[in-house]
Amino acid sequence: AAAPRRALVVLDFGAGDGRCLGAFVDAARFLGDGAALRVVAYDVSRGALRAFERRCLDAGFEPIKDGVASKNPNVTISFETGGAGDAPEAAERRLETLGPFDLIYSGWGSTSAIPDLEEDGPSRQDRFLAVFKRLAPRLVQVVSSENNFAGPRARFDALRARRLAGDASSDLLSELRLATRRGHFYYPVSGREYF
Repeated sequence: AAAPRRALVVLDFGAGDGRCLGAFVDAARFLGDGAALRVVAYDVSRGALRAFERRCLDAGFEPIKDGVASKNPNVTISFETGGAGDAPEAAERRLETLGPFDLIYSGWGSTSAIPDLEEDGPSRQDRFLAVFKRLAPRLVQVVSSENNFAGPRARFDALRARRLAGDASSDLLSELRLATRRGHFYYPVSGREYF
């Protein structure tokens, strides 16, 4: 008999509420009989990861230690909460213990939303991309959907609508700041706002 194949291991960086669960299940089916897919869902939001876990349970996954699993197809998902202010190298040390990874999957919105907390040197985005290169031979970055940052986007759309309706109050202008064009907004991370 043929030896069972090793699981394909994916790091879902910025996993959020599990918007990619269906794609992971489809990928495991594509891998075929005897194959397994192991996903490490990493996000800075515990709430989002809890929503991801609920989505899995609603889809028929069973709870296991540190995550959830399905038997058909063979998919295991574990949940790892990172810190929004973590240095990329600190995240790397944590993630190394959960690999090795065959692939890192990240929405561009997850990567581009990484705030720069240091003033000098390479950006945190560039440092995380370097970490990804060390952690896995492949990186898949997808363009994020309009759903990313839906709350902040809606808030700034409403502010711009007030401005277009003639509101020129100093309170509105101080809240709007540079986000005067459609698609521009500020979003909060660790008590700071980023544009």
